Amino acid sequence: VYKGLLVDSLPDWSIRMEEGILVVRGDSIIRRAQVDELDDLLAEFDLIREEVTELTSTQFILPGLIDTHIHASQFPNAGLALELPLLEWLEKYTFPTESMFSKPEFSLQVYERCVRSTLDSGTTTAVYFATIHKESSECLALVCNKLGQRAF
Repeated sequence: VYKGLLVDSLPDWSIRMEEGILVVRGDSIIRRAQVDELDDLLAEFDLIREEVTELTSTQFILPGLIDTHIHASQFPNAGLALELPLLEWLEKYTFPTESMFSKPEFSLQVYERCVRSTLDSGTTTAVYFATIHKESSECLALVCNKLGQRAF
């Protein structure tokens, strides 16, 4: 059970920020409730107050983020040479780096760092683009599965 600031959006896309309660079982939220319902929830789910995690004033809970366009094979080049026009950047950095993805060991290292980074930033679902290398693309799928990220 979590008690604190809950942030999400309503069906009309407006933001909702309110103090509330989330009851979690396993990896699923099974109930969202108002703070004044805490005692009833504890009784209903046969819980004690010590099982309630109270968020501090600087903490909040929000749904996992979704990124629908990630070039995982370009992860090693993130932030490099931003002053270059796109085509120069691709020729100087991206194409040479992507050729290294013919090696599965290299692919696994990069993809593990990429997926960990997105998960650490709150991205729970991602649409990834890999390279033309079949084994490399399979490595990306394996890493996403291993680390628990929903990915396409």
